[in-house]
Amino acid sequence: MRTRHDQILDATRDILLTEGVQGVSMRKVAGRVGVSATAIYRHYADKAALLDAAVMDGRRNLMRYLARGMAARTPADRLLLTGRQYIRFAIQHPKEYHVLFLGQLPVDIPRQGDPAGYTPTFRFLVDRVEDCVRARLMPGNTNAFEVAMLCWSVVHGLASLYLQGRTKCCMTLAQFKRLADRVTERTIAGLIRRPA
Repeated sequence: MRTRHDQILDATRDILLTEGVQGVSMRKVAGRVGVSATAIYRHYADKAALLDAAVMDGRRNLMRYLARGMAARTPADRLLLTGRQYIRFAIQHPKEYHVLFLGQLPVDIPRQGDPAGYTPTFRFLVDRVEDCVRARLMPGNTNAFEVAMLCWSVVHGLASLYLQGRTKCCMTLAQFKRLADRVTERTIAGLIRRPA
């Protein structure tokens, strides 16, 4: 069941996507939800807190999708399933994905050598790469940050192409999912060591 918080964050995302950051106001969000502006202030101190909440809510939802990657049997399969789940999140929650990665809000791009600055979702991806290194599926000198950035770039690129309508003219959603799965699988396969 949708809570008042859910309604407020949905309204915030809708305004962000149609009017940008400048268009978001406590009063406008309240109007969309059907409550007074005072009621919004009971939940969020100001516009910045409201925007932060929209981002954090999206990250938590993305993390739930990525965590499904842990259901796979091997480290390589977990890395692959994590990538596939990223794309599923983008397809199934396009508003949240746009707010996190395609809108006007700054994207937290991780910096090499600064693991403390990683978002939980990027840390999860780095962990999947490090699992592959520990299982000797990747060389011991693998730069986990760079490999995680490569994997993220691939799935983000695929998701962005779909959400921004670049593929809708020439393929159905089912065709896109199959293509995205194959491209993700090919990417991971290229990173994994073949048994001797």
